[in-house]
This record gives sequence, structure tokens and C-alpha cells, in this order.
Amino acid sequence: MLEAIWQVNEDGTATVAKEDLERLTRSIRLKLLSMSNQNSDEYFLRNVFRHFDTNGNGVLSVDEFSAMLAKLQLNVSKRYLNALFKKFDRNGNGVVEFEELQNFITSSPYK
Repeated sequence: MLEAIWQVNEDGTATVAKEDLERLTRSIRLKLLSMSNQNSDEYFLRNVFRHFDTNGNGVLSVDEFSAMLAKLQLNVSKRYLNALFKKFDRNGNGVVEFEELQNFITSSPYK
């Protein structure tokens, strides 16, 4: 909307502060764990994943990932969205698979 009204083109590839990315990462992890009632069991995590996989193709696109963040009440700019998506998409195939999300939730928050 800002882009259209003020002719501002937010650079989706701009770098982000490491501290900000870590803070957002912790927030996402805590909110996703809250959705699964603090249970990191695969069954519960798959249900959380399915909730965000709106087209049911077994992966999260950047749009579904963005919708996930919005549902978690984390509104981020395009550059943070891109940085977070890249962090989740560990194999770099352009989507977030269940295993990547599961690894993210169950791995050490300090990695």
C-alpha cells in the first residue's frame, strides 16, 4: 500500500539486522509452540503445518509463510519476510517443507 500511495519501493533484498532476525525467530518459535500446546510431537506439529498449508500441497510458499506470520500477529516488512523465509528454507528450494519447520521448532533456539 505504501508503495502505491507514496511511490516507495521497499527493497525486499535489503539486509536485516541479525539481532532483529533472531528476535523475530524466537517470537515465531514461541508462537508456533503455543499453537501446539508446547508439544513438539510430530502429530501436533503436522497439524500446525497443515493449518498454514492452505493449498494442501505439502509445502509453504512465501505467500503462505507470510499469511502464517500474519496469523501469528507478526507483521514484518518485505525484507524481513524474505530473510525469515530464507532462514526457514534450509535447502534453498523456494518452499518451506514440514521437516524444515519441524527442525526449526524443535531445534535449539540459540543456533
